[in-house]
Amino acid sequence: MNKLFNKLYLNVGAMKAGTTWLYRQLEQHPDIVFSREKELHYLSYRDGNKPSLNQNYKANRRENALTRFNGDKSSQEYADLLQWYDSYMEPVMDDNWYRGRFPSQLAAQQYCADFSNLTCLVSAPTWEAILGMAEEVKVSYVLRNPYERMWSHFKFHFQMLQRPVNPETLTEADFRDFDNKNQTMWHSTYSQHIIRMRGQLPNDALKLIAYDDIKSQPDTLLKGIEDFLGISHHSYLPGKVTRKINASESLSAPGCFYKTFSAVVDEELEALAGLGFELPKSWLGTQQN
Repeated sequence: MNKLFNKLYLNVGAMKAGTTWLYRQLEQHPDIVFSREKELHYLSYRDGNKPSLNQNYKANRRENALTRFNGDKSSQEYADLLQWYDSYMEPVMDDNWYRGRFPSQLAAQQYCADFSNLTCLVSAPTWEAILGMAEEVKVSYVLRNPYERMWSHFKFHFQMLQRPVNPETLTEADFRDFDNKNQTMWHSTYSQHIIRMRGQLPNDALKLIAYDDIKSQPDTLLKGIEDFLGISHHSYLPGKVTRKINASESLSAPGCFYKTFSAVVDEELEALAGLGFELPKSWLGTQQN
């Protein structure tokens, strides 16, 4: 039985860990083919997280895409855009719907790529189903200092709501409440998700990436991903490589933020080291204010 995909490349997170920057680079590579949506969230939806891909969410994504289009609306390009989003809006979503988000004709070496940052959270049975969809599956996972990732998540959330944040007024209760509502810590306990993925994926199918390398050695990082995928090295546009994307407001976390999560973060760093992930020195130097 033919599988839906020949090659499928998933970058599964973490949220607020540079995945949009990585997407902006790799979309330039001729052997990596994205859909019109960077984050399809279908695999999370398939895993039971139905709100991640409901009709209201899809309608908003469609409206944003059509609003951003600045070409000739009588052109074939616009007609293709409308056709894609009409198909995207179909209420019945299954594995064939997912495959239909990508071009039907691809070269043998080309990967279909999905950078949905909720995929790191899916269950073992869903990983088994993913492996059944493609002849070859490759997965990368970007890990950021848990304190930095959580604080960025917090700031970005309120930035999107257009609600100003005054760190001096925040309390441990505020952070615990936000965590309960937004799974902040669950997105930062990378070790649990790594163990689950390693339990399902072939040994050479998962690549862990330190967020710090995006800042310190972006070119080396990109070459490492290309080697991981077995594709040629590409010359990326220099301006895109050094550009910050989706940066949240520059604010320092208050001391109570570190106190709220310190026990969990300490445990997480120990677990990551036990899994063979080399902790960046900056992670070990994180101090409570």
